[in-house]
Amino acid sequence: MKKIIKLMFIIMVVILLTGCTPHNRNEVKKYVRELLNHNYFRLTGSKKEGKWTVKDYKTGYTFNVIDFWYYESEFGHYKLVNDINDTLLKDLHNKMNDSNIELVIDEDPPYYDYTTVNFECKFNNLNELKDCVTSFKTYEKTIEKYNENSKKPYVIYNFTKIYVYEKDNRKYYPEYKHKDQDDYDFVKEKYFEYGVHNQINSIMEEMNSEDYGNYSNKRVYRQIGDTKKYYSNISNKLGEISMEALFKILKEEGYNIEGEDPYYTITYTQDGTTQTYKTKPYKSFDDSYDIVGSDGVPKSLCISKERCRIDSINRALDLNLGYESE
Repeated sequence: MKKIIKLMFIIMVVILLTGCTPHNRNEVKKYVRELLNHNYFRLTGSKKEGKWTVKDYKTGYTFNVIDFWYYESEFGHYKLVNDINDTLLKDLHNKMNDSNIELVIDEDPPYYDYTTVNFECKFNNLNELKDCVTSFKTYEKTIEKYNENSKKPYVIYNFTKIYVYEKDNRKYYPEYKHKDQDDYDFVKEKYFEYGVHNQINSIMEEMNSEDYGNYSNKRVYRQIGDTKKYYSNISNKLGEISMEALFKILKEEGYNIEGEDPYYTITYTQDGTTQTYKTKPYKSFDDSYDIVGSDGVPKSLCISKERCRIDSINRALDLNLGYESE
């Protein structure tokens, strides 16, 4: 009975320790051999570094094998992973030579199982967005054709497209879309949403009445007695508006705004009495704003220039703003 218990203990220890120590050279060679299905390669690196370089003489490709350390079920493990996908994406990008697409490398990926290479396309108007969509479609068709004629492991399995609106020191990355949505329609919708939320004239000038109609359930208004005064071309996002939208509302309501970011002076005169408010950075948080009234008490106003909560605005400025639920 003792022998059986001892044997079971040894088996359990072996199971728990499997993968808990770095892989040696022979284990890495076996991994590469099974990956490539041949022996015509050169392996350089060391167990101490945890990173090995493979030169495949059959294809000419060079890639890395990493001894990746991760936690699973409260135990640490080593797992061999490779960056063949990154190598193929870099090679594809060089061959495509498309000036619209920029190759961006994530130097500190969260997990090495995922590709560290992304493709980015920048635009600042709808025509440039269309060019980005066309370029990405060409990349996708090229990859599809390549994969049809390729053999494992040389198949591109992960391809990340990133659309970026960049203009006048603004940089906006539209949220990731559902795979079944059309790129152009999705990014255009997010692009318009960003433009209206932040009151960017160059974007809003590209919109038509139908585009503005998409924001009819996100309208912002001021409650004056039993009446709601709606503000044109201003929308809220989860009960928040941008600082640009706030300033547009304040000016429409007769407030005067002076100063430069982040220090603004807001004044409002009614019945001969002038109220003065000042904005300032909120403590140590970047791009956050407090507003200080005549009582000298700071009141939270904006989490960032793009996120001013309407309920906070009402507390600070007594505007009695409201918004339609989305």
